[in-house]
Amino acid sequence: MTPSESKVNELRKENKTLKKHNAELELQVKFLIGRLELKNEQLFKFRTETLNKTVDDFIKFKSDIMEQQTNA
Repeated sequence: MTPSESKVNELRKENKTLKKHNAELELQVKFLIGRLELKNEQLFKFRTETLNKTVDDFIKFKSDIMEQQTNA
């Protein structure tokens, strides 16, 4: 095998390894984007529920939070 052929084989192996690593990273990105979208939806729902609360419900909500903080 000539030096250039061995170099080509080495570069092919490296390319294959990098493609595999890239595919793993793409999968991780898709997973994290999915989690981020879910959390954004949950946060939007929480914010809209908070904005639509009556004054009495909001006061009760804040009181519950203050109570949890003092018990922690």
